Amino acid sequence: VCVKLFSAFRGEDNENGGELILGGIDHSLYKGSIHWVPVTEKSYWQIHMNNIKIQGRVAFCSHGCEAIVDSGTS
Repeated sequence: VCVKLFSAFRGEDNENGGELILGGIDHSLYKGSIHWVPVTEKSYWQIHMNNIKIQGRVAFCSHGCEAIVDSGTS
């Protein structure tokens, strides 16, 4: 199951904050592709991650792990 929960964007001008769009996408706010990720645990918006890279090198989670998508607010 692949679920679209929200889109979050932060512009180059951090003084104006960011934008959270529920259930949609504003194509004028980003460049590139959107990557859809299946939810592995719906009650926590949990997803599977293959690894975590820093500057192109695997730094954590080298054998895969679970992560929770969080907008930063309750």
